[in-house]
Amino acid sequence: MTNPPRTLLCLGDSNTWAGHWVDMVDAALAVRFPDQAVDVVNAGLPSETLSGLSEDGHAGGAFPRPVVFERLERVLDAHRPDTVAACYGMNDGIYQPLDERRFAAFRQGVERLERMVAARGARLFWITPPPFDRKRFDANAPFDYDDVLAAY
Repeated sequence: MTNPPRTLLCLGDSNTWAGHWVDMVDAALAVRFPDQAVDVVNAGLPSETLSGLSEDGHAGGAFPRPVVFERLERVLDAHRPDTVAACYGMNDGIYQPLDERRFAAFRQGVERLERMVAARGARLFWITPPPFDRKRFDANAPFDYDDVLAAY
């Protein structure tokens, strides 16, 4: 990137909301472009997806997983970014084995986000989902969710 963004909007799920990768990007921009202010906005939302899919009983049955498109126009209008970084995939596989129907819904979400960001004249960068810590969840699961994330 030769010119820094003026406003970098970071979208994603709880991995974005937690702020770790967002803080690293913010610090890298400050080091690379010390004389240019960049407004880095963390707009991550826990449980969010691009696919619009949700498993039965999500959040104890209180609500389905949110989908970014329910709020995207409002967020874009509020911040008017020239650059967007998006990190999705972790929740889009619904913690199940790789499935073409779920993956197709994710791909459609990717394409829709790309169109909506481009329509605003902003650049879009994709951040791959982080590794899945199998030991933290279910070390006895019959599949490795990290393999699913490799596809996403």
